[in-house]
Amino acid sequence: MPSLWPWRRHLIARRCAIVERNTLQLTSRDLYRLRRTRLVAQRAALRVQYAQQQLEELVLELERSYGTLTKDTVMDIQTGKIQISEGVSNGLETREEVAHEPADNAD
Repeated sequence: MPSLWPWRRHLIARRCAIVERNTLQLTSRDLYRLRRTRLVAQRAALRVQYAQQQLEELVLELERSYGTLTKDTVMDIQTGKIQISEGVSNGLETREEVAHEPADNAD
């Protein structure tokens, strides 16, 4: 093991318990902090998945209420416009609609 300054060797010994020669063990406090931080990261990932699921459910609900489920559409969230692509014999023609009211007001 390379020679360390005495203060550095003292810090390493204080932060880690020496189990065997050339083997270090995290202290219980550091191990707790590591596990806790990992759980916080996992919880945040679950929240992101939940928010994504809510967004997908809302988009499906809006597509159902505006009657665009069976059509090839793109919704612009910023402007509120719905672009509907309709198939035509000579190619695809894009029509832009601004939908203000749902087709089905049964909510």
